[in-house]
Amino acid sequence: MKNLIKSSRKNKNLTRRNFLKTAAGAAITAPYIIHCKGGSNQKAEMKKIIKTDSAPEPVGPYSQAIEAGKFVFVSGQIPMNPETKQLDKGDIKSQTKIALENIAEILKAAGLNMNDVVKTTVFMSDLDEFTEMNEVYSKYFSEGKPARSTVQVAKLAFGIKIEIDAIAIKK
Repeated sequence: MKNLIKSSRKNKNLTRRNFLKTAAGAAITAPYIIHCKGGSNQKAEMKKIIKTDSAPEPVGPYSQAIEAGKFVFVSGQIPMNPETKQLDKGDIKSQTKIALENIAEILKAAGLNMNDVVKTTVFMSDLDEFTEMNEVYSKYFSEGKPARSTVQVAKLAFGIKIEIDAIAIKK
Protein backbone atom coordinates (compact mmCIF):
# COMPACT_ATOMS: atom_id res chain seq x y z
CA MET A 1 0.00 0.00 0.00
CA LYS A 2 2.88 2.38 0.75
CA ASN A 3 4.10 2.01 -2.83
CA LEU A 4 0.63 2.79 -4.14
CA ILE A 5 0.37 5.88 -1.95
CA LYS A 6 3.87 6.96 -2.91
CA SER A 7 3.16 6.57 -6.63
CA SER A 8 -0.22 8.25 -6.21
CA ARG A 9 1.47 11.47 -5.07
CA LYS A 10 2.41 12.01 -8.70
CA ASN A 11 -1.32 12.17 -9.36
CA LYS A 12 -2.44 14.99 -7.09
CA ASN A 13 -6.04 13.79 -7.24
CA LEU A 14 -5.25 10.61 -5.32
CA THR A 15 -4.22 11.12 -1.73
CA ARG A 16 -3.75 8.84 1.24
CA ARG A 17 -7.38 9.32 2.28
CA ASN A 18 -8.60 8.27 -1.18
CA PHE A 19 -7.37 4.75 -0.52
CA LEU A 20 -9.41 2.09 1.22
CA LYS A 21 -7.95 -1.09 2.56
CA THR A 22 -9.95 -4.23 1.87
CA ALA A 23 -10.22 -7.19 4.23
CA ALA A 24 -7.68 -9.01 2.05
CA GLY A 25 -5.22 -6.13 2.55
CA ALA A 26 -5.30 -4.81 -1.02
CA ALA A 27 -5.58 -1.10 -1.60
CA ILE A 28 -8.28 0.30 -3.84
CA THR A 29 -8.99 3.85 -4.89
CA ALA A 30 -12.00 5.76 -3.69
CA PRO A 31 -15.10 4.86 -5.71
CA TYR A 32 -16.00 6.62 -8.96
CA ILE A 33 -12.71 8.50 -9.52
CA ILE A 34 -10.34 7.32 -12.21
CA HIS A 35 -7.31 8.89 -13.82
CA CYS A 36 -7.51 9.09 -17.60
CA LYS A 37 -4.49 9.03 -19.93
CA GLY A 38 -5.29 12.52 -21.16
CA GLY A 39 -4.63 13.82 -17.66
CA SER A 40 -8.24 14.73 -16.95
CA ASN A 41 -10.34 13.19 -14.21
CA GLN A 42 -13.88 11.99 -14.77
CA LYS A 43 -16.56 10.06 -12.99
CA ALA A 44 -16.48 6.41 -13.94
CA GLU A 45 -19.77 4.66 -14.56
CA MET A 46 -19.28 2.09 -11.84
CA LYS A 47 -22.94 1.45 -11.17
CA LYS A 48 -26.08 1.28 -13.23
CA ILE A 49 -29.63 1.30 -11.90
CA ILE A 50 -31.76 -1.61 -13.10
CA LYS A 51 -35.50 -0.90 -13.29
CA THR A 52 -38.44 -2.75 -14.78
CA ASP A 53 -42.20 -2.36 -14.69
CA SER A 54 -42.44 -6.18 -14.53
CA ALA A 55 -41.50 -6.14 -10.83
CA PRO A 56 -42.86 -4.04 -7.95
CA GLU A 57 -41.71 -0.46 -7.59
CA PRO A 58 -39.52 0.01 -4.51
CA VAL A 59 -41.53 0.98 -1.44
CA GLY A 60 -38.70 3.16 -0.13
CA PRO A 61 -35.59 5.08 -1.20
CA TYR A 62 -33.78 2.24 -2.97
CA SER A 63 -33.48 0.66 -6.43
CA GLN A 64 -34.87 -2.64 -7.65
CA ALA A 65 -31.30 -3.59 -8.53
CA ILE A 66 -27.87 -2.12 -9.13
CA GLU A 67 -25.36 -3.37 -11.66
CA ALA A 68 -21.82 -2.80 -10.42
CA GLY A 69 -19.11 -4.21 -12.63
CA LYS A 70 -19.94 -7.84 -13.37
CA PHE A 71 -22.38 -8.09 -10.44
CA VAL A 72 -26.08 -7.31 -10.19
CA PHE A 73 -27.40 -6.75 -6.66
CA VAL A 74 -31.16 -7.29 -6.46
CA SER A 75 -32.91 -5.62 -3.53
CA GLY A 76 -35.11 -7.72 -1.28
CA GLN A 77 -38.25 -8.74 -3.14
CA ILE A 78 -41.52 -9.27 -1.41
CA PRO A 79 -44.67 -11.11 -2.53
CA MET A 80 -46.21 -8.10 -4.27
CA ASN A 81 -47.98 -8.34 -7.61
CA PRO A 82 -46.34 -5.67 -9.81
CA GLU A 83 -49.52 -5.08 -11.84
CA THR A 84 -52.03 -4.73 -9.00
CA LYS A 85 -49.52 -3.56 -6.37
CA GLN A 86 -51.30 -5.91 -3.98
CA LEU A 87 -49.48 -8.05 -1.44
CA ASP A 88 -50.07 -11.78 -1.52
CA LYS A 89 -51.29 -12.77 1.92
CA GLY A 90 -51.39 -16.47 1.04
CA ASP A 91 -49.24 -19.28 2.37
CA ILE A 92 -45.44 -19.38 2.31
CA LYS A 93 -45.40 -21.28 -1.00
CA SER A 94 -47.36 -18.63 -2.89
CA GLN A 95 -45.39 -15.79 -1.28
CA THR A 96 -42.06 -17.47 -2.12
CA LYS A 97 -43.14 -17.97 -5.74
CA ILE A 98 -44.09 -14.32 -6.21
CA ALA A 99 -40.90 -13.02 -4.57
CA LEU A 100 -38.78 -15.26 -6.82
CA GLU A 101 -40.76 -14.27 -9.91
CA ASN A 102 -40.07 -10.62 -9.08
CA ILE A 103 -36.34 -11.40 -8.82
CA ALA A 104 -36.47 -13.22 -12.17
CA GLU A 105 -38.10 -10.20 -13.84
CA ILE A 106 -35.48 -7.81 -12.48
CA LEU A 107 -32.68 -10.11 -13.62
CA LYS A 108 -34.31 -10.31 -17.05
CA ALA A 109 -34.19 -6.50 -17.25
CA ALA A 110 -30.44 -6.76 -16.59
CA GLY A 111 -30.02 -9.39 -19.32
CA LEU A 112 -29.65 -12.24 -16.81
CA ASN A 113 -31.68 -15.16 -15.48
CA MET A 114 -31.96 -17.15 -12.28
CA ASN A 115 -29.04 -19.39 -13.27
CA ASP A 116 -26.77 -16.33 -13.02
CA VAL A 117 -27.55 -15.94 -9.31
CA VAL A 118 -24.55 -16.68 -7.08
CA LYS A 119 -25.99 -15.72 -3.65
CA THR A 120 -29.38 -15.17 -2.06
CA THR A 121 -30.55 -14.18 1.37
CA VAL A 122 -33.96 -15.39 2.46
CA PHE A 123 -35.66 -13.57 5.32
CA MET A 124 -38.55 -15.50 6.85
CA SER A 125 -40.92 -14.63 9.65
CA ASP A 126 -41.26 -18.31 10.63
CA LEU A 127 -38.56 -20.92 10.03
CA ASP A 128 -41.10 -23.63 10.77
CA GLU A 129 -42.19 -23.00 7.15
CA PHE A 130 -38.67 -23.62 5.82
CA THR A 131 -39.50 -26.95 4.15
CA GLU A 132 -42.41 -25.47 2.22
CA MET A 133 -40.36 -22.43 1.18
CA ASN A 134 -37.46 -24.66 0.11
CA GLU A 135 -39.77 -26.79 -2.04
CA VAL A 136 -40.71 -23.76 -4.14
CA TYR A 137 -37.25 -22.14 -4.01
CA SER A 138 -35.50 -25.23 -5.40
CA LYS A 139 -37.58 -25.10 -8.62
CA TYR A 140 -36.07 -21.73 -9.62
CA PHE A 141 -32.43 -22.79 -9.86
CA SER A 142 -31.65 -25.56 -12.34
CA GLU A 143 -27.94 -25.01 -13.10
CA GLY A 144 -25.97 -25.03 -9.87
CA LYS A 145 -27.70 -23.78 -6.80
CA PRO A 146 -26.50 -20.39 -5.48
CA ALA A 147 -25.02 -19.89 -2.04
CA ARG A 148 -27.76 -18.94 0.40
CA SER A 149 -28.38 -17.63 3.88
CA THR A 150 -31.80 -18.12 5.44
CA VAL A 151 -32.71 -16.29 8.61
CA GLN A 152 -35.77 -15.82 10.73
CA VAL A 153 -36.56 -12.23 11.53
CA ALA A 154 -38.85 -10.86 14.21
CA LYS A 155 -41.06 -9.10 11.70
CA LEU A 156 -41.18 -8.30 8.00
CA ALA A 157 -42.78 -5.21 6.45
CA PHE A 158 -46.53 -5.34 5.80
CA GLY A 159 -46.92 -8.60 7.75
CA ILE A 160 -45.50 -10.73 4.92
CA LYS A 161 -43.87 -14.11 5.49
CA ILE A 162 -40.80 -13.80 3.22
CA GLU A 163 -38.38 -11.42 1.52
CA ILE A 164 -35.55 -12.54 -0.76
CA ASP A 165 -32.58 -10.65 -2.15
CA ALA A 166 -30.06 -11.88 -4.71
CA ILE A 167 -26.64 -11.28 -6.19
CA ALA A 168 -26.02 -12.36 -9.79
CA ILE A 169 -22.95 -12.25 -11.99
CA LYS A 170 -22.67 -11.40 -15.65
CA LYS A 171 -20.70 -13.91 -17.69
